[in-house]
Amino acid sequence: MRHTFLSLSLLFFANAITAQRGSNAPKDDYQVAAYYFPNYHVDARNERYFGKGWTEWQLLQNAKPRFKGHQQPKTPLWDYKDEADPGVMAQKIDGAPYFSVYDIGMFVRSFDSLAGAVKAIRYFREKTKAARFIRVLPFNSCTSYVWYHYGGFNAFPGAAYESVKKAYIAFTDAAVDQLPVPYYPNITMGWDPSPRTDQHTSFVNSGYPHTPVIIDNTPAAFRKALLWVRG
Repeated sequence: MRHTFLSLSLLFFANAITAQRGSNAPKDDYQVAAYYFPNYHVDARNERYFGKGWTEWQLLQNAKPRFKGHQQPKTPLWDYKDEADPGVMAQKIDGAPYFSVYDIGMFVRSFDSLAGAVKAIRYFREKTKAARFIRVLPFNSCTSYVWYHYGGFNAFPGAAYESVKKAYIAFTDAAVDQLPVPYYPNITMGWDPSPRTDQHTSFVNSGYPHTPVIIDNTPAAFRKALLWVRG
C-alpha cells in the first residue's frame, strides 16, 4: 500500500514512498496528514518573553516586504483566529489526528534515556488506543520537515523553488535507498521565516531566521512537485 503523508508547518504536503522500490501498490491509494505549529493562541510561556497577549499572529500582521517582489505581509484565508477555541481547531483538524516526533535526540533527552523514551511511546500508544483515538502508532517510518534543510538555498534573498526542489529530490533518492524503514518525503509549499526577523533592521543572510526565502513557488510549481512525489 502506498501511503501519502501531508504536512503543514509553513504548509506542506507529502506523499509516501517506501524503502522498497518498485511497489505494485495502486498510485491512487493515499493518506493525507498535516504538521501544525500551534502558536496562534495566548500562552503564558510566550507572554513571559514577548508580552501580554502575544501570539504568532502578531508577527504575520507586522511583517514587511524585505526585498523587491517579496510577498509580505500575508493574510490568513480563515482570518486571525484563536486556536484555543475548540471550534477553531475543529475546523483545522477536521477529524484527522496525527502525532510525530520532530527532534528524536531532544525527545530521548527529555525522558532522560532511550529506555525512558521507549516507555513514553508505549504509554502514548496504549492511551490513544484505549481512547479509540487511533488504532495503531508504530514507530517504524521517518520523514523530514521542510526542504530548507537539504540544500538549494544558494541565492539570497530569494531561492528558486525548482532549485530547492532539485536538491531535495537528490536527498530523497538517497534516503529511500539507505534507510531501513519507509521514508515519507514532504512537498514544501514555501519557506519564509522573515516575519520573525526585526522588521526595522537590514535583511542579511546571517542564519535563521535571516535565510533565503523560497520564490517562484507558484501553484503550477507546487503541482509539479506533487506529481513528482506521486510517482
